[in-house]
Amino acid sequence: AFAVSNAVGWKVSQQIIDDTQHTPWATEADKARAIELVETTRTLIVVASVAILGLTLLGVLLWFREFHRPIDQLTHAALRISNGDLDTPVPKVSNDELGDLANTLESTRFRLAATLNEAARQAKMEAELRSEARHNNELALLLALSQSLLLAEEEHIILDLAVDTAAKLLVTDYSSVVLPNEAGDKLILRAVCGWPEMYLNTEIPPGTQSQTGYTLMQGRPIAVDDYRDDLPFSVDLEPDVTSGLSVPMIHAGRIVGALFVHSRQKHHFDQEDIRLLSLVANQTATAMERARLYKESVARAGELRTIARVGEALNRAENAEITLRLVLAEALNLVNTDQGGIILVEPDDYTLRLYTWLGIPDDDVQVFNDRRFKKYHGIFARSILRGEMVEVGQGLEDTDTALQYADTVVPQKVNVPLKTDDKVIGVISLNGLPVDDGARRMLVALSDLAATAIAKARLHEQMRLLAVTDDLTGLHNRRGILQFGEHEFERARRFSRPLAAIMFDIDHFKHVNDNYGHAVGNQVLAKLAHLCHDELREVDLLGRYGGEEFLALLPESNMIGAQYAAERMRRAVADSIYYVGTIPVAVTVSFGIAMVSDGDEVLAQLMDRADQALYMAKRSGRNCVCAWAVNL
Repeated sequence: AFAVSNAVGWKVSQQIIDDTQHTPWATEADKARAIELVETTRTLIVVASVAILGLTLLGVLLWFREFHRPIDQLTHAALRISNGDLDTPVPKVSNDELGDLANTLESTRFRLAATLNEAARQAKMEAELRSEARHNNELALLLALSQSLLLAEEEHIILDLAVDTAAKLLVTDYSSVVLPNEAGDKLILRAVCGWPEMYLNTEIPPGTQSQTGYTLMQGRPIAVDDYRDDLPFSVDLEPDVTSGLSVPMIHAGRIVGALFVHSRQKHHFDQEDIRLLSLVANQTATAMERARLYKESVARAGELRTIARVGEALNRAENAEITLRLVLAEALNLVNTDQGGIILVEPDDYTLRLYTWLGIPDDDVQVFNDRRFKKYHGIFARSILRGEMVEVGQGLEDTDTALQYADTVVPQKVNVPLKTDDKVIGVISLNGLPVDDGARRMLVALSDLAATAIAKARLHEQMRLLAVTDDLTGLHNRRGILQFGEHEFERARRFSRPLAAIMFDIDHFKHVNDNYGHAVGNQVLAKLAHLCHDELREVDLLGRYGGEEFLALLPESNMIGAQYAAERMRRAVADSIYYVGTIPVAVTVSFGIAMVSDGDEVLAQLMDRADQALYMAKRSGRNCVCAWAVNL
C-alpha cells in the first residue's frame, strides 16, 4: 500500500508539472505555483505514506507481540522449572498448540516435583539413619568406655582405654594423652594410639612451645584445621599429620592433663568432635581420680589392718621391749631392709641409747652405746630437736645432713621421731628409705604406737616407783624396801651370799617435833635420808621403814663392811647442823646390824635381829652402832 500510493502520487505530480510546462498560456508564475503545489502534494503524499506505513508496522508489531507473549511466558516458566524452581506456575494459553504445550509443561512440572520430593524424603531418611547409626555408635563407644573405666583400677589401663576410644570415636589416625609429672613442672606423654610406642614417656615442651602446653595454659579445646597455618604455638609433628584437636582433661574444676587426636586430613574436626572428645577427656579424668582414691583407700585399709595387727600385738605384749621389737619389725618391712633400731633419749643426760634393734651386730650396738651420742649429734639432731622425719640417701640432695652424720652414715637411712605430748623421746632409725608416701604415713603411725608404748611403760614404771617410794625422803617406802629386800634375801639364800641388814632411827626425834614442829621434823628426815643415801653404794637398798625409822640392805657385804657403812652414816648425821631460822638443831642416829644366817627362812627374821641390835644401841647411850650377837 505504501509503495503503490507513493508511486501513484509521484506519477500524478509529475503529470501536473508536465502539463503546466506545455500549456501555452501558462505564465511563469503559474508554472512556479504549479511546481510548488506539486511539491507540497508530493510532501503530503510522502507523509501520508509514511503514516500509513508506520500504522501498518505498529499493527504488525502488536499482532506479533500478542502472538509471541504466551511463547515467552512458557519459555520463561520452562527455564525456571529446569533450574529447579518447581513452584513456578505455568501460564494458561488459549492457542490450541500452545495450550497443549503448556499442559505438557505443567504435567512435567508436577511429575518432576513429586520425583524430587520423593528423592528429598529418601535422602532425609538416609541422612537420619546415618546420623542415628553414628549417634548409636558414639553412644555404644561412650557406654563401653564408661563401663570399662568403672572396672579399671590402674592408671595405664585407663589411659589406654581413653586413646583407643578417642581414635575410634572421631575416626582419627593418632591419639595420645599427656599428663604432668608428680612435681608438676614437666609434661609427659603417657599413652598413645597410632604413634610408635617409643614416644611413650617423652617430655613435651610447656606453654606456647607445644599444642599440649598451650591447651593446658588456655584451659580450653584447641582445634587446628591445618598445621601449616600460622599458629600461636610451636608444632613438632610427623610430616603426614595435617590437622589436630586437643582438649583439657578436667575433674572437679581442676585440669589434670590433655587428650589429643590428629588426622592426615585437613579440616577433619568440627564442633561435634570437640564435644565428643571433651566427654572422653572428662570421663578419663574422673576415672583417674576414682582409681587414685581407690588405690589410696586400699593402701589406707592395708595400713589400718597393719596398725590394728600391731596394736593387738602390743596389747598382748608383756613388756615395752617386746612391744618395740614388734613395731621395729613392721617398720623394717616398710623400707625393704633388715637393719634398724629404736634409739631413746636418756632423760638424765640426753645421751642416745640403742634400746632395741634387729639385724645389727651386738658389737656395733655396744660401740654405739659406748660413744654416748648426744641428741644434737648428726642426723639425730634434726629428728629429735625438730621432730621431723629425716631421709638421707642417694638422690635426696641432703648432703649437709649426710656430712653431719659421717661417723655412722650408711648409703640410705631414715629417722622417724618418737613423740609424746610434743616431746621427742627418741627415734626409729632404719637403714633404708620409705618406698612411697604410704610407707611414710605408716612409719609415722608406727612411731606413734612405739612412743605410746614407751610412754605407757614409763608411766607404769613411774606408778610402780610411786607405789614403792616415800614422798618425803625420795627413798623406798616400807612396801618398796620390803619388796626389793625380799628379792635380795632370796638371792642371798639361793647362792649362799652375804647380806647385811641395818636398822636405824633418829634419837629423841619426838623432841624435835615437839620443840620445832612437824615441818622442821620433816626437813630433818629428808636431809638425813639424803646424807645416808650418799654414804651407801649404788647396789645398796635404803628405805624409810616407818616414822623416823629406816632400813638398809647391803648385798655382798659382811659384818665389817656393814659396820663401816653404818659408822659413815652415823658420823655424817652427827656432824650436820640443822637450822630453824638462826637456831641450830642437832640430831643423832642409832644403828643396829644383823647378817643373814642359814636358818633364816624369811626376811622378817633378819630384820628382827637388826631391830634387836638397834634397841641394844639405844640402851647403850644412843648415837652408836651395835651389831647383833647371840648373847644380845
